[in-house]
Amino acid sequence: MNILHIVQSFDISGRSRVIYELSSALNKDGFGSWIVSLTDNCRFTVVESNAECLHLNKKEGLDIPTIVQLIGIIKKDNISLIHTHGKGALLYGIIAKKLTRAKLLVHTVHRSDADIFKHNSLVENLIKSSVDKVVGVSDAARLSFIRNHNFPEAKTTTIYNGINISKYAGATDKVRKGLIIGTVMNFANHKDYDTLILAFAEVLKIYPDSQLIMIGDGPNAPEVKKLVQEKKVAEHVKFLGFRKDVPDLLKTFDIFVISSHTEGLGLAILESMAARVPVVVSYVDGAREAIDDGVSGIFFQHGDYQGLKDIIISLHTNEQLYNSLREKGYEWVTSKFSLEKMYEDYKKVYESLNKT
Repeated sequence: MNILHIVQSFDISGRSRVIYELSSALNKDGFGSWIVSLTDNCRFTVVESNAECLHLNKKEGLDIPTIVQLIGIIKKDNISLIHTHGKGALLYGIIAKKLTRAKLLVHTVHRSDADIFKHNSLVENLIKSSVDKVVGVSDAARLSFIRNHNFPEAKTTTIYNGINISKYAGATDKVRKGLIIGTVMNFANHKDYDTLILAFAEVLKIYPDSQLIMIGDGPNAPEVKKLVQEKKVAEHVKFLGFRKDVPDLLKTFDIFVISSHTEGLGLAILESMAARVPVVVSYVDGAREAIDDGVSGIFFQHGDYQGLKDIIISLHTNEQLYNSLREKGYEWVTSKFSLEKMYEDYKKVYESLNKT
């Protein structure tokens, strides 16, 4: 079976990592698997040098030349299954399926607030008649798609994102020197960096030698840096940008924080648990499924920077809780979110559809 993954932008994100890992596993297992980015953004190849990505340089709106290129790729590589990722890719996948011999279309919803089209019965019917299976990276993402598009639940499933556990696994013992808080994010509005920075400013009042390490980049990076300056914490905050050595950097964190107001699941959360770093996560949609509260990680109410500060201080001072979260988090991610499990679950979806 030959599979074509279509994504709006193969950028440096958790979504791109999932697509890359899935495509790589498929190729090793005898499938044919290709990745196409509709725009000219294949930035994930900067992180993973052996990632192959073909970009189509799509223009704004419905771009006919992009559709023509997709049709050519599908015919040339004898694609039988199209796998779209995210809203931007879905309609192009549907059109390509209808104009070629590709007989199957799988769509993965990577965020619980994404892939939502304006209510339109024509679009809803098009999605229902063309998409053979919708996969949510969390139940929250899957159910959101069902509600917003009146999509039949029987044609959906949840497959949690998986990670390469051994790549991130940290040492069982950790010597802490000071308090290093870290995060990995795409600097965009939904990541709510404000809450994290406000909480960190409060932590500094108690532990003035603390550091905040921020890995990543994105459209809102200038705003993040401006806020850090306004709160007078800049000398304690390090912006590392996009990095290839994230697994090693995670192991230097004492506490990992995600303060997003929406998450499909949160790949960086899983990676941090694999690195045996205690995670503190805002209690929102898909992130609720990423950890077992109080056991493998700790939730805080989204936007409550004082509450986040209190949890950080508690973790820093309570050695027993800190060590328990490290080990239980590692056990949790190993049992539920391995790359192998994710791949096997997708493989079952592909093979079951191919038999129908």
